[in-house]
Amino acid sequence: MGYRFEYQGKSIVTVFDHEPYRNLFPIDPEDPSYNEEAALDGEAAAKEENEKILNFCKGADILIHDAQYSVAEFEKHLGWGHSSYDYAMQAADKAGVKKLVFFHHDPNYNDKKLESLEEQCKNDVKGRGFEIIMAREGLKIEV
Repeated sequence: MGYRFEYQGKSIVTVFDHEPYRNLFPIDPEDPSYNEEAALDGEAAAKEENEKILNFCKGADILIHDAQYSVAEFEKHLGWGHSSYDYAMQAADKAGVKKLVFFHHDPNYNDKKLESLEEQCKNDVKGRGFEIIMAREGLKIEV
């Protein structure tokens, strides 16, 4: 689920409980349930749906994006409906947003862990043209 708010030339986009679309069909021809047509259709459908999300976010002044997992954690939680920090950063970069706000934090993370992740992610996107902000209680952002 997500919303796009536009007012007086500014935009805020939210992407809640979002897991990137992926092909659910086997792509390995050696897999006994492999079907070439299904594999190709699955790849095309996932790509198309992910592009719709990017277009929805395109050019936002602020993108508030689900970011619950590291890449390693994400792989262990496929199908849970949440994104990784890396995916959110890639989406923000591709969509040309100005500020990316991570939210929907893993409930097992404490403030120190979130602060560390925020600094790591800021370093990862240096020079890409968008700012990273870790959502926290009481946060106010001017658009």
